[in-house]
Amino acid sequence: MAEAHDTAGPMARNVKDCFYLFQAMTTITETLDHHTRALTDYQFGFINDAKIKEAYRDEDDTLLAHVQDDLIQRDVAVQDIAIDPSAYRIDITDVLEYQFNEGVRNFFKDEKEPLTLRDIYQFNQTDAANYAPYGQDLIKQAMETKLTKETVDQMVSTHQKIAIKALDQAFQTVDVLVTLSNYATTLYAASGYPALTIPGLKRKSGEPVGVTFIMKANQDVELLHVGQQIEKNRLRIK
Repeated sequence: MAEAHDTAGPMARNVKDCFYLFQAMTTITETLDHHTRALTDYQFGFINDAKIKEAYRDEDDTLLAHVQDDLIQRDVAVQDIAIDPSAYRIDITDVLEYQFNEGVRNFFKDEKEPLTLRDIYQFNQTDAANYAPYGQDLIKQAMETKLTKETVDQMVSTHQKIAIKALDQAFQTVDVLVTLSNYATTLYAASGYPALTIPGLKRKSGEPVGVTFIMKANQDVELLHVGQQIEKNRLRIK
């Protein structure tokens, strides 16, 4: 596989790299060797409800069906799963904008002349065609946010409760949830549950598409174990 990533860290060349990044960023003692279950020991649930399909593009149904068929041919148990529609109403935009602004502020706080998001915005504007070819709308919104930490903390807590409830309901019958690309980002980002995206599919245009696998809280390393097996077997591209 060309690259993979999980919610604990940046892009990596493969799943094992993701584990090393996760290990370096945390205090875990658990390793990939702690997990020996085969793919056939897991039940995979494909998120397949009307709400998530609102974001689908052409070919997405077909691509996801290819992944499902590939697992079935490997004797892996799969089923369709519907997520509680209330979870899709979570809007994390305000939280991201606030944390983006605060994240930059905290990153540079120990510098003699700390940079702010506004400094970055203004620098990009000096050569927008090269520095910000897709615009700076999100940066502008983030640096203008008036939200307080207390408000954002409350939003995060509320979002987390909704997302955890919806995902835990799905995990009553499956071990791993599956979707394409970033369609379920709000669900796992809000819940704090681990997610891993592995490339392996392509649209007819040649555009690569990742397959995202989600597991329950504190199953980060086990998810990477599952991902490593998926990567090793390679998803068949039809």
